Amino acid sequence: MKSHTLSRRCAYDRGYAQTTQFWSGRPGSLVQHLVEGLRVSPMSAVDLGCGEGANAQYLSERGTRVLAIDLSEIALDRARQRPKTEQVTWKCADAMDIEVPVQSIDLVVGYGLLHCLRDRAECAELIRRAYDWLMPGGYVIAVCFNGRKHERFSDAHPGFAPLLLSHEEVRSLFHRFAVIYAEDADLVEIHPDLDVQHSHSLSKIIARKQ
Repeated sequence: MKSHTLSRRCAYDRGYAQTTQFWSGRPGSLVQHLVEGLRVSPMSAVDLGCGEGANAQYLSERGTRVLAIDLSEIALDRARQRPKTEQVTWKCADAMDIEVPVQSIDLVVGYGLLHCLRDRAECAELIRRAYDWLMPGGYVIAVCFNGRKHERFSDAHPGFAPLLLSHEEVRSLFHRFAVIYAEDADLVEIHPDLDVQHSHSLSKIIARKQ
């Protein structure tokens, strides 16, 4: 196993192992915006870094076939217990190692993924692959930490050293797409494992393959 794969899996497995539910259980706001706000109804999707499965469940309930990928077997075990996920295929794998046929899907979701990759080149390679997987008119959603501002990060995420690109660098990864939405946002949260209020700056992207 690649060393960077092991380190990013361990960073989240510690939190998963110490809680019965690490994430909120709600789908990501950009996934909801795509479906409910932009009225997009994807037939097929790949959810990279699916965690405990909220985004995959939300899409499956609305008729989308989903391939949901995560490195954590703990998270996937919880995801598999979610109701109404008959159209989801759960797979424990590294997002950099999976193969998806060219122009075969409508949506790629990457919530909390890009900041777990090794460097900008690896991010660019994954976005290039996502572009190839998507059919014309397909969408990619990405939400990741950026380098602008973080408070009490090491207290809330001990041992985790994420990749922190600038918001402009994150947006530039999608230069082949039409960027529909791009926000440099702030998030304040508390994870249940350590109960530490902390904040992140986030890049939030919705982009469309033309």
